[in-house]
Amino acid sequence: MIGNKKIYVEIADNSIKITKGLSGRKKLEDNSGMLFLFSSAHKPKFWMMGMNFGLDFIWINNGKVVDIHENITPENLPPPNTISPKEDVDMVLEINSGFIKNNKITVGNNFQLLD
Repeated sequence: MIGNKKIYVEIADNSIKITKGLSGRKKLEDNSGMLFLFSSAHKPKFWMMGMNFGLDFIWINNGKVVDIHENITPENLPPPNTISPKEDVDMVLEINSGFIKNNKITVGNNFQLLD
């Protein structure tokens, strides 16, 4: 949950899942995404290799949104073709482009992982 918005997530919590991410998929269902979990907070670098659609990135640390990037596609990702948060994070949520704007997600929003 971000604020009062429920999102259904697929968990990427090991090196194989984290490396593959959403690459090769044709689409992502509405209100669903991939949540990357890290064992310690750091500034991960993400790329869009093999992506077929744009994404919004929600960078999270200690249950708070600390950074956001909107409408990222392989074509608009500047060299070195990676994206990173401004500060350390322990989770990253990849979700369909437009989600951040449509749901008014901002830095400081609470994030809660539910069962």
